[in-house]
Amino acid sequence: MLDIFYQANFSYIQDPKVKEIFSLIKSYTKPKIYHTKCLDDMEKLLNLTEDNSEDIISKWLPDNIDDDMKPQNVLNMMHNLEILSKIHAAICALREIAYMRQTANGESDVMMQLQRITRIVMYSNGQMLKLENLIHNPIIQNFIAAAKGSENINKRWEPLNNLKKEAIEVANELWSKGDKKLHNNLAKDIYKIIRQNHQNTINTIAEDLSRNVRASSPSDRQKQVEILAEKYFTNIIRKAIIPVAEKFNRVRGTKGKKK
Repeated sequence: MLDIFYQANFSYIQDPKVKEIFSLIKSYTKPKIYHTKCLDDMEKLLNLTEDNSEDIISKWLPDNIDDDMKPQNVLNMMHNLEILSKIHAAICALREIAYMRQTANGESDVMMQLQRITRIVMYSNGQMLKLENLIHNPIIQNFIAAAKGSENINKRWEPLNNLKKEAIEVANELWSKGDKKLHNNLAKDIYKIIRQNHQNTINTIAEDLSRNVRASSPSDRQKQVEILAEKYFTNIIRKAIIPVAEKFNRVRGTKGKKK
């Protein structure tokens, strides 16, 4: 997918009509070949553009505004300004692309990736890309769908993750204060301690569990659902607190002297 954006921005700065101003930018430093796939080179090129834009623009201004501001001169200056602006945007896009490629295996946060893609689209719009066509590109449509799907999954599991987080904090506190229970038994106590703080999450899961319950009366059905919910969340807590239990040597079934 990044290749689509890369090719559009790379092609723009290679355009013969653009190369003259692009060469002017590069003339402010020692001769150097800037590799558009190199993050460090794109950072340097961006700084070079931003540091010298004011001076570049001043070269296009007439010495005598009254005499030289003819319609054609004004059009030429505006055209050059537009190209300079688009070169800057193209370099920004190429820098973001180089960053995403360099950190491809390190940045797993889907929302961060989507934010970078959004910036690339914004920078690229106005070069050779037509945004309305780009958005309907199948590759980008698939990425957007995957990003939305991941976001929805994250939101769905967020309440359960919050429960796990609190369970870990409580386990750490109890064992720090000298509780001797192993992790499987302590999980039962933790569930009783934190369940009031996560009642909505418990109720939602309990409703799903209740679909498989067969009982002779509503009260009996409610009791069975509560038992199932307690087993379900106790098991989740038990697994969540294992890393803490290992620190305090309180994992059931682990060899070693218990403190």
